[in-house]
Amino acid sequence: MRKRIFILLALGVLTVLPSGVSAQSSQTVVHSEMDERLQWNDIWLTSANPAAVGGVRSLLDTTRSVSEAMLALKGAAGECRDVYTPQSEFSGEVSTRSYMTLGKVVAGGSFSYGYGRSQGSTWRGLINPRQTPFMLADSIPGTLTNETYRMSAVVSSPLGNHFEWGLKGEYAVCQMAKQVDLRNRNGAMDFCVTPGIRYSSPNFDVGLALKYSRSTEKIEYMQVDASGEKYLFEFMGAWIYRSMGFSSAETSRMKIDNSVGASLQMEWKMRGGKSLYNELSSDYSESVQSETGYNNLHHGTSRTLVLGDRLAFVVSPKSRIVLSLQSSPVLGYRYAQRQELDPASGIRRYVTYGSAVPCYMRQDFEGSLFYDMCPPMFRDGTGFGWALSAGCIYESMYESYILGNERLGSEQWNMVRPSVKLEVGFETGKASRLDIGLQASPCIGVEPQAEAAPMGASVHFEGTYDAADLRKRQYNAAHAHRGGTYLQWSIRNVNLRMDASGALFNDGGATAVRGTGVFSVIYSF
Repeated sequence: MRKRIFILLALGVLTVLPSGVSAQSSQTVVHSEMDERLQWNDIWLTSANPAAVGGVRSLLDTTRSVSEAMLALKGAAGECRDVYTPQSEFSGEVSTRSYMTLGKVVAGGSFSYGYGRSQGSTWRGLINPRQTPFMLADSIPGTLTNETYRMSAVVSSPLGNHFEWGLKGEYAVCQMAKQVDLRNRNGAMDFCVTPGIRYSSPNFDVGLALKYSRSTEKIEYMQVDASGEKYLFEFMGAWIYRSMGFSSAETSRMKIDNSVGASLQMEWKMRGGKSLYNELSSDYSESVQSETGYNNLHHGTSRTLVLGDRLAFVVSPKSRIVLSLQSSPVLGYRYAQRQELDPASGIRRYVTYGSAVPCYMRQDFEGSLFYDMCPPMFRDGTGFGWALSAGCIYESMYESYILGNERLGSEQWNMVRPSVKLEVGFETGKASRLDIGLQASPCIGVEPQAEAAPMGASVHFEGTYDAADLRKRQYNAAHAHRGGTYLQWSIRNVNLRMDASGALFNDGGATAVRGTGVFSVIYSF
């Protein structure tokens, strides 16, 4: 039983390492207990450095190669949701991943296919609308379908006695389509490459990883039933929008994102199994939206800088304290453009005057402090064991939209979210084991401070939706009380797991709830 658990842990590495592929591709998220246990054996596997994959070389010395196949099903429904989340959704995913050793080289790869179908979806103009303030969207609820293909590969090898290098590549494509007018059809591609290196010594380890990613998404809107007029909304940040009657047979945009990042890892090893680990990370991305074709119409540019710091103090082999900080400022820009006739081609094109004008600003901050206990018997899957994680999360957000000298809308809020998770596990037979977990995360939020200037004629904004209502839905979903449980049964080479979670928010006596369930089967061979 112990040997089988360790082999399963080795397979978790590919998902333990943070993914560099953009989150815009839809994916059924499956929690892996193996990954959490593996991170206790080597804290470097929580980093973005692919050179850390070499840490599982000892687990593969006797098996040379291991593989697993997974099937996951997810369902969710309820009204405690943000603007983009549908009323109900169902998705499934099949995936496979493998590892092998070639001498001292560790190589791994994965492939997955996911399909999702949701009901009552609105304002979903992008596959991931949270990446940029600029978006085309419509307010009519409808059925939304999406499918995603993902693949990744990682390799790690030693360089001499103290160095280890690693390289990870990821690629994903996603298609999304709405089945009700106005119909948007989106096609996206994500690509990411991450090289890394690690230096190890008896008392001190240091590593460096670089990252480059690129994603493209084409958005096409069309109307099949022309009997009635439909409205298309152009969002520009802080829920400020223009509404326009849909007058074209097809409207299309192209969104192109480029991102570069770096992370630095350091670990100071002390006596008694203690160590101090720190990872500093930064990521800069630029997202550009423009009209497809030849008219040069530019809809907006957003630039995001993500700065993070993760500090972990390993108190003993069974306990650690982890402090995480992340700041994510986003700036949005628009251009002054005018349509003019090109004498050479006879085509009217948009001409840009001057440089980009700042119009949108958002600042997100998140900090967390957790104390984790996980005795070896629980990590190894032998006998009776338990694990406990307790801590607190702090989040704050401020955003505003400014046109010239006039602030059209702004909002800020902050919240504190205590969290506790308890897990127990015990053997139910010679080759079987049962794990149970419970988690609670209530929210202590501060009422949002919002400012919305009247949308006067000088601004030329109009519409039938109050931006304050959309802001309120986002606030309620972010400040919901959350909790969950899981049940995992392992028998020989098969793991069966059921996760259930819920969210609840009370707004002036009206209670909104939402439930989510994920069932997964993992077979290792």
